[in-house]
Amino acid sequence: MILPQAGILSLPALFANFIFLLKETTVVSAVAVPEILYTTKNYIALYYKTYEMLAVLTLLCVLLFLPLSLLLRYLERRLQHGQFGS
Repeated sequence: MILPQAGILSLPALFANFIFLLKETTVVSAVAVPEILYTTKNYIALYYKTYEMLAVLTLLCVLLFLPLSLLLRYLERRLQHGQFGS
């Protein structure tokens, strides 16, 4: 009986750590592309278009992390309030 309650209480910290690990490591091996920042540096060195490449990098990070953050926030709220019948 204590384990399910502890699991629900620990989910926000678990989700926060998961997002932190994704942000810090920039691992996109599921998509089979090299690290985003390294690739951006290579394109900057090759084409000398710093602002354009950094804008693409920013867009990729937002597209990668924003849906995940929203999904985990939804799950966290759903699990937090689900125990009260709402």
